[in-house]
Amino acid sequence: MSNDPGSHDAAQAALGNQPSMEDVVRAVVSAMRAETFTSLPVIVTKKSEDGHTISVKAAVKIPQRQDDNTITYVELPEFIDIPINWSGSGGLTHTFPTEVGDEGWIDFSTRGHGFWRENGGVQQPQDGEVNGLASGRFRPGARSDPRKLQGVSTSSAQTRTDDKKSLHDVSSTAITTIRDGAAHQVNGMAVQTEVGNSQHHVDATTIQQVTRKFLHNCGIG
Repeated sequence: MSNDPGSHDAAQAALGNQPSMEDVVRAVVSAMRAETFTSLPVIVTKKSEDGHTISVKAAVKIPQRQDDNTITYVELPEFIDIPINWSGSGGLTHTFPTEVGDEGWIDFSTRGHGFWRENGGVQQPQDGEVNGLASGRFRPGARSDPRKLQGVSTSSAQTRTDDKKSLHDVSSTAITTIRDGAAHQVNGMAVQTEVGNSQHHVDATTIQQVTRKFLHNCGIG
């Protein structure tokens, strides 16, 4: 086998050192994916003043390849004036206060939605960007393990403070509302109210001033 410059064997060896078409395609696809964002966990950096937009920062760093082919992890710039994606429809909306440090999620639109955001209706995308960082919307409520919500009911729907001192519980048997030591429940048999050691019970036949404890689904455990 000859390795002399210009020889057949040298040419074959040189070709063998070139990236294949598959390698080139994989590199292009990888570069495109690195510039495409679908969603990320985020942390609130400035509470919303109008309940419509908010400022957040990404909670996951982004890998960035350096000139020497090493990888470093960098923080994305802060997202400013991001619309909040409240849950709602039919003239009803479920909203929450926002505080600095709250966690959530940001989703990026497949096409830029700036014109739709400004005008509503059906609009053209404002540019050719696909899943770009400028087209994010914030969804509150995501939680990392250190901020795991405690005492989640497995048998009812609840609207509650994290410490459960204020809670509204809807189950298949009753609707219960509590605030600290005060509670009110409506079920299929009676309406009951409890404040401290005083209880009031109304059913189809009686009105009682003292009744048994009725709270359920409301403990922290």
